[in-house]
Amino acid sequence: MEINPFSATLPNLKKISDPDAFFQSVKEQYSPQLRQDFFGAKEVQSLYIQQIERPAHTYMGIIATVPIQTYREGLIKGHEETLERKGQIQVKLLRERQAMVKPVLLTYNNVSAIETWMQEQITAADPIQTVFFEEDQAYYRLWEVQSASKIREIQALFRQEVQRAYIADGHHRMLSTTDASLQLNAVLCSFFSEDQVLIRDFNRQVFVAADFDVQVFLQQLQTVAEVEALPIGQKPVSKHTLSLFLAGQWYAVQWKTELLASRRGALPLLDADILNEVVLQALLNVEDLRKTNRIKYIDGQSGIPELEQILQAHANSLLFCLYPINWSEMVQWADQDQTLPPKSTWFEPRMKNGLVVQDL
Repeated sequence: MEINPFSATLPNLKKISDPDAFFQSVKEQYSPQLRQDFFGAKEVQSLYIQQIERPAHTYMGIIATVPIQTYREGLIKGHEETLERKGQIQVKLLRERQAMVKPVLLTYNNVSAIETWMQEQITAADPIQTVFFEEDQAYYRLWEVQSASKIREIQALFRQEVQRAYIADGHHRMLSTTDASLQLNAVLCSFFSEDQVLIRDFNRQVFVAADFDVQVFLQQLQTVAEVEALPIGQKPVSKHTLSLFLAGQWYAVQWKTELLASRRGALPLLDADILNEVVLQALLNVEDLRKTNRIKYIDGQSGIPELEQILQAHANSLLFCLYPINWSEMVQWADQDQTLPPKSTWFEPRMKNGLVVQDL
């Protein structure tokens, strides 16, 4: 994998009193903010190390540019279906801003030498940027690597050890950079290895009719799964088990052995795929999963109390909590150029708009 230094544009933190509000506005307001000197360009080409410290996890990765040809050649793999409409929105934003204000988040196989290289750089110098986000209770720190010899070291490691990278977040941003009208040669990316990303669950709130019959649905569900009432709410603890919250009661749901056996193939079985087919479509009559307004996807950051509050505010709905897929499953699907069901993964860390910008 080829990675390259670039001349970054960075925020002027002295002018920013409310990081949460400011960086949320960058996506739409970058151009006027740039004119008002909220950002400044660095002349030297560098690589950057970003550390994201959250209450329960700390993540570290490298921010660099990557030749767009790498994506075209299939060395950067996606796992989500891209929609033309969303891609064109991203093209429009790139054209208006003439900048990428957020890197595409890529993940790759663990390479201990790369992790060692990053640790050496952050130990040898202080971060050039530290931003605390109150809403996330997270510190985002940035180190700049200018040394030509150090840059050559990490470039050699990526060429030797990283054959492919996988899009964790930013499928439409990546696709938009290939638009011929933009005439771009490189794309801004952040590289976080397999052990530096966390894949959380993505849960489904399903809206039903006012006359929805709970007992009939539970009986139907028992034709494809073992269903057991739970004394308290809990998320599933293993693959092929789900949690269901329905009419104020939590249930453990486990797919029947014969159902799983009938669906086994070359790729790992995904609970989201099974749920979509045998429950959402067959039992709840959700016709088009990509267009329906009957499903709301809730990322795995929400705990049981938050999920119960969401359902209590919508009496005519039920909730399925899924066990998160793992990195290996995602890679196997991506390597076969297969797309996962909608909203199968919620990757952390999350990149922020405006912390590192690549002007075009």
